[in-house]
Amino acid sequence: PAKQLSGVECMYYFSKLAGDRRFCGIVELILVEFDSYGSIRRQFGAGYATVSAFEPQAGIGESEFVQGTPMDLMITTGQGVSGNFVGQKVYYEVSKCDSLMYMDRLIPENAVVGVLDNVSGLEGGYMPLQPTQGFRTLQGGRTYVNQIQVKVSPQLEQEVMGFMGVKYQKTFYHQEGQEGLEDRNAKSAEIKEKRLIAAVHNGWTFVNSTKWQNMIMLAEGRTPGVLESDGILALDGIVDSPECAIIFQVEYLIRSFRDNGRYDDVRIVLGWVPFIPAVNRQGELRDVGMSEFMVMGPGHSVNGDYLF
Repeated sequence: PAKQLSGVECMYYFSKLAGDRRFCGIVELILVEFDSYGSIRRQFGAGYATVSAFEPQAGIGESEFVQGTPMDLMITTGQGVSGNFVGQKVYYEVSKCDSLMYMDRLIPENAVVGVLDNVSGLEGGYMPLQPTQGFRTLQGGRTYVNQIQVKVSPQLEQEVMGFMGVKYQKTFYHQEGQEGLEDRNAKSAEIKEKRLIAAVHNGWTFVNSTKWQNMIMLAEGRTPGVLESDGILALDGIVDSPECAIIFQVEYLIRSFRDNGRYDDVRIVLGWVPFIPAVNRQGELRDVGMSEFMVMGPGHSVNGDYLF
């Protein structure tokens, strides 16, 4: 009879993809050979099995091991598991861990986290060894950003306007198959909005309740080249963690005119800057000023936007 091997009492994972049937767990059977000193001499892969441990329903299941390695699934995507069975099975029980649901806002859509994985925002900063130890999220604080000033050089604005007024039109006419028409009654571009966006990021995803929807309009200030705002940005979800930062992003909404009165509104991201606030264990912030240089292009912002 086949010998049944007992393993870890419980393994747990959290993912927002739990309802996707294409998403499955992988169990690999590895044979390990030791030398007389107890050191590992060789390891042999003896097959793998898929475990439907992320489906919404709970219950007991079983799966047979097949020859090969889990890497084979990357080649047979969408075709299921194929190969010769090795005569071994894995038996498992799937159950829902309600305490994990508190982490819903702490990880992005496509991530899977498990034992000892770092998760900024959890008490201790990582997943505990067993779910019975509890999953306590840090108390999130709330802060207000005011007296905002953003320095943007006139040369940068000229480059943005030159790009939108000429290169963008050439791109449009090329797509329309009308090369050479970009100078025909072409109007210049104009800046419709200058704005600052702020959100709280934990190194993986935005964790404040409004995500990337905190916006405030900027206007020319008393000092040339300095944009200002008398408004206030309110942010929550800030915790005492070195991975938790407030992300500021400066962007322009440019209206680029075509001929015949048509136009396009295009968002241009000038730059972004992270700021790690000083927070106590209760999520309270000290009043503090900040002055930082923006991260500028080429490249992408934290939100994945192209930088000018």
